[in-house]
Amino acid sequence: MSDINFLGIGLAVVADMGLGAFWYSPAGFGKIWMKKMGIEKPEDLVGANMAYASSGLSALTLSIFFNYLFNIVNVQSVGHAMGIALLVWLGALIPVVMPPYYWENRPKIVGAIYCGYKLVSVLLMTVILTIV
Repeated sequence: MSDINFLGIGLAVVADMGLGAFWYSPAGFGKIWMKKMGIEKPEDLVGANMAYASSGLSALTLSIFFNYLFNIVNVQSVGHAMGIALLVWLGALIPVVMPPYYWENRPKIVGAIYCGYKLVSVLLMTVILTIV
């Protein structure tokens, strides 16, 4: 249990949620995302509470995964951790996320916005988990 970085995991979750709040805000990519999703105003979002909860659970799961993975591979630096996170993003997250955007004819820009968010998120998580 001593290898569990509870503080780092908690901060990584908060950072992910904060990044998501900015990323999908009007100051970030929110206007484009809402337009491509056919949402006219934020109040029109259906199921937002469940979406926030699932985003938080996803961030928690991913930060625990990275904490565990970094312990296994004995990460010694932020650069090493970021390299691993980039490989996980490229080799595991993107191949799972992107096919539905093509099969279901979803707007590709929406997929790009999400994938960009996840890239920045996993890199941010790894920095936090490595320095805390």
